[in-house]
Amino acid sequence: LEEVSWVRRKHGQDDLQLLTVGLHTYSGDSRYTVEFQYPNNWRLQIKFTNKRDEGTYECQISTHPPKVIQIHLHINAPEVIIVDEEGRPLQEKYYEAKSTIQLSCIVRHITMTSSVVSWLHGDRMLNYDTTRGGI
Repeated sequence: LEEVSWVRRKHGQDDLQLLTVGLHTYSGDSRYTVEFQYPNNWRLQIKFTNKRDEGTYECQISTHPPKVIQIHLHINAPEVIIVDEEGRPLQEKYYEAKSTIQLSCIVRHITMTSSVVSWLHGDRMLNYDTTRGGI
């Protein structure tokens, strides 16, 4: 009787993390489970995925020789970055006093129909502050 296993390839080709064998989970991460759907569908389920889950996963069948199917999982995690007027990402930037500055907020992998971008200076929201020349 063949067994189905799910493994994850870490960083290099030889570094494998065993996730499941049959209906048993071998990962210490409780987000991984396997669901069997009769007659031959073995589904790996990962709950609450995040960017660290991105990578190559293998379904291995213990035939002789073993059969292996690989899939690369890509996670579109929300990303927000602030860039300067030249499009360079910022953590910190110095300007001369009385300068006019332009900062842009780049938003990726977020549905903007239900999201709002707010600019803050300390605890103060700047979105509607027209005394500073507009946002």
